[in-house]
This record gives sequence, structure tokens and C-alpha cells, in this order.
Amino acid sequence: FSENTASASDTPLFLLGHSLGAQMVQYILGKHGGNLYNGVIMTGCPYIENTDELLLDIDKEAEIRGNDAPSIDVFMKVFGRVAEPFEEKCTVSWVTSDIERALYYEKLPYTNVMYSCRFYKSFLRLAALVQRKNCLSEVAKKPPLLIMSGTMDTVGKFGQYARQKADELEKCGYEVEFHLFDGMRHSILQERNRTDVMRIITEFAQKQFS
Repeated sequence: FSENTASASDTPLFLLGHSLGAQMVQYILGKHGGNLYNGVIMTGCPYIENTDELLLDIDKEAEIRGNDAPSIDVFMKVFGRVAEPFEEKCTVSWVTSDIERALYYEKLPYTNVMYSCRFYKSFLRLAALVQRKNCLSEVAKKPPLLIMSGTMDTVGKFGQYARQKADELEKCGYEVEFHLFDGMRHSILQERNRTDVMRIITEFAQKQFS
């Protein structure tokens, strides 16, 4: 899509990924380079502990349940405790402190879907790949990066993994802008003060043209 758009138009391209999307952004940069993009934005960078062990676990679970059966064991190991720090009785309270919004999402048919063992195999392989130190150091054209997280993001080590990723990429030669939002949870674009996040994204995009 990016290649087709770039070849047919002078419209500036920005690549934005949240959570799993932030992992996909890194995969795209590593595989295809950054020459098509005026800037890259990552929010809610997840950190998955013990990926090697979990890959063995998902292989065992797939043998028992089948590749296309919902993963229960690995799902619980990866995401089973992400809502524990929060007092709200809502399965997606870890996503946003805007509980009215969280309750709305909780009722949607595609929320809390149990993904297959096949999905978790791919997800964990991707996590292992992009969590390698300096995994993007060899990208020839390094686009400017905007990396953002919240201090209450339980999927991203309370924002510390995003900070670690930003520092690592800066040392690899990237121009990195980093923001850590106090009290925000995993999905900063769904938080109460999301207009602040949108403003920073807009300003980042505008800076690439100045």
C-alpha cells in the first residue's frame, strides 16, 4: 500500500502503529526500510516477557487443542494479569482510565475475543524479533520517530519499555521524540486527555515539513 501510494502521489506518508501495530511498524521498517515515510509514530509499545519459553508453551498448547483453537494457557500467561492494578470492574480497564469509554468497548462483539494458538505463534515470534537489541540498527534510511506511552501501561512495563526503545533507537542514529504521559494506561489515544496526544502527533507531523 505504501509503495503504491508513494508512486502515485506526492502526499507525505506517516506510519502509525499502536500496541501490536507498534511491533508491526518495527517489522516493516526492518524488512522494507524507512525511505517511504516522512515519520513513524508508535504508541503503547508492548513488552512480552520470556518469549522463548512462551513459544514452547504455545507449541504444546497447539498440539493439545489444535492450531486454530483459542489459546487459553498462553493467553493467561501474557494478558491474564494486566487489569490487576486497576480497581474498576471492567475487563478492559487496563486500556483506558476513561471508564465510560472502556465499558463501551467491553460490549463490542470484537472485544475480548480469544485468539487462536496459530495467532499466538506469530505474535510471539514477532515480539521476540522486535525486542532484540538494536533490531533496527541496519535500516538504511532512518525516518524521524515519535514514541509515546503512559506510566500506567501494564502491557509496556508502565511506559519503561517505550523509554528503553526510544533510547536504543536514538543510539542507533534515529531522531527520536519521546513522551511519557503520567497516569495514562495502554491506549493513550483512548484516554481522557487524548486531545493532548493528538496535538503532539499533529505537531510532530507538521515539524517534518518545516
